[in-house]
Amino acid sequence: MTEQFNKKGGPRTKTGRDICSGNSLKHGLSVDKLIIPGEDPAEFEALEAAFQEDFNAQTTIEAVMVHDLAKSHWLKERAIRLSQQAFFSVEAMDPKHLALMIRYQTANERAFLSTLKALQAIQKQRLEAKRKSVSQKKYVPGFWRYDENGLPIPEDGKQPNNAQNDPDPAQKE
Repeated sequence: MTEQFNKKGGPRTKTGRDICSGNSLKHGLSVDKLIIPGEDPAEFEALEAAFQEDFNAQTTIEAVMVHDLAKSHWLKERAIRLSQQAFFSVEAMDPKHLALMIRYQTANERAFLSTLKALQAIQKQRLEAKRKSVSQKKYVPGFWRYDENGLPIPEDGKQPNNAQNDPDPAQKE
């Protein structure tokens, strides 16, 4: 079987196969590589870091969703750039290409919005669970409550008889 493969044309080395794998790359919106030639990987990393800072991902799933947000935004912007290039010259204006770019732009925008909604829901659930786990002061019968001045009020509603509640001990004498 390997002999048949080698008898056919095409590159035989890994380097040759890697070079040929990019032969049909036209817009890079349906490839498995996120960064295509002509794009700066540092720009994507900066975008992803900004999203990580904005959303403060606390779990692995949140981090994955933030990465997906950055990816969807990146691909949407690529589709916008490529559709704008169709208007630079009359020869480059291809209605099919423009329609394809608009579809990719819309698909990535929908992916961004659905991921954003899901991420916000997950973070809201996490924050609510954290808020509920924090102990809160609740009235328990038999224990002291406090008035607006911070003084203890017993359950029967009477003020305790102690020196803190006396107006001025010097006036009593």
